[in-house]
Amino acid sequence: MDELNKSIMKKYPIEDMTDTPFYFPKDPEPVLKQLLFMLETLLSKGLTLSVICPNDFIFRNKVLFLKKDRHLVELDEGHFHYSPKDKCFAPASLKEGKHSLAMTYASVGLFAFYLWTRKKKSELVESDYGKLKGTKVYYFIRNTLEKEPILLYL
Repeated sequence: MDELNKSIMKKYPIEDMTDTPFYFPKDPEPVLKQLLFMLETLLSKGLTLSVICPNDFIFRNKVLFLKKDRHLVELDEGHFHYSPKDKCFAPASLKEGKHSLAMTYASVGLFAFYLWTRKKKSELVESDYGKLKGTKVYYFIRNTLEKEPILLYL
C-alpha cells in the first residue's frame, strides 16, 4: 500500500496530508479517475481490489487514497473475503471466495453508477440508466459489466 500511496502522491501533488473520511462528492468524475489510476497502479503490481468499498478509502486534499487493504487481492490468487455487511458495491454474481478481474470491473461500474445517480444496485438493466444514457459514464459503466469487461473512461 505504501507504493500505491507514493504513486498517487506523484500523480496528484498533495499539500495537506490530513485524512478525511470518504464521502461522495458533488463532482464524481475526479473520484472515478483517481480510482482508475489506483486500479491501474495495482494491476501493474499484480494486484487488484476484489470489490469497491467506500470504507476502504480516505481523502487527502480531495485525492482518493486506499486506507485499508481488506479487499486487496493478488490477481493469481483469486480468493478473498467478502461480507454483505461490508456495504461494498458488489455485483449480484459475486460469491464468497471466488474472484475474477471481471468482478472487480463490475464493482467499479456499480460504484460509478452510484457516484452519478446515488442509487445502489447489484445489477443494472437498461432502464436503470435514465439520464446517463448516451454519456461517457454510461458507456464506461456498460463496458465494465460486459462478459469481457474493460475499464475505459475517456
